[in-house]
Amino acid sequence: MPAGLVADFLAALPTPISLGEVRRPNVAFPARPRLKGIPICMAIGAASLLPMSRCRSQTTVWLSATSGNWTTAADWSAGAPGDSNGASITVTGGSYTVTVNSNALTMSLNLNSASATLLISGTSLSLTGSGGASSVQAGTLQLSGGSIAAGTTGYSFTNEGTISNIGGTGYIYGEGNPDFAFTNSGTVSSTGGTLTWAAQGRTASPTSAR
Repeated sequence: MPAGLVADFLAALPTPISLGEVRRPNVAFPARPRLKGIPICMAIGAASLLPMSRCRSQTTVWLSATSGNWTTAADWSAGAPGDSNGASITVTGGSYTVTVNSNALTMSLNLNSASATLLISGTSLSLTGSGGASSVQAGTLQLSGGSIAAGTTGYSFTNEGTISNIGGTGYIYGEGNPDFAFTNSGTVSSTGGTLTWAAQGRTASPTSAR
């Protein structure tokens, strides 16, 4: 091929681009959000280590069909109940009694075991969950100079099991809350002393039911 034609052919080819000519697009990326100098990913990781109880309330469950005291932390799945969790007594087996004999708190109470008796003796069990609900679905709630007091508004208490006052004056009421609701479809009795329930102060006879 004549030298002139070769030169013309080579001149017509596209000019190769060297790696040194490649440029990254000039695009501005937003900076990663930071919390007081801490990258957000680290902040999220640290937050995930916090106990779940700080995010939501939990329920602590009575562990065995064995009598014991309400305040004994080892007898509950998540420690003794307090004003940040609920209490559930549902385990079945032989008859057993859970005793409350010093002031106690719980957000809610679920008594649902025919084997169980919850005895409140000479003290008060306060229900603290705002607009909450507690119930005796099965088993026996016994009061001996004791009381159940709902200290928040909009609280309801339902009995489908047995509530029995065995001595002294027992109360089931809304503490300063006229909208406290007590509903009974089980048995309410007083074998000794007087039992008064609900905000309006209703007295139960040994065979009364509401």
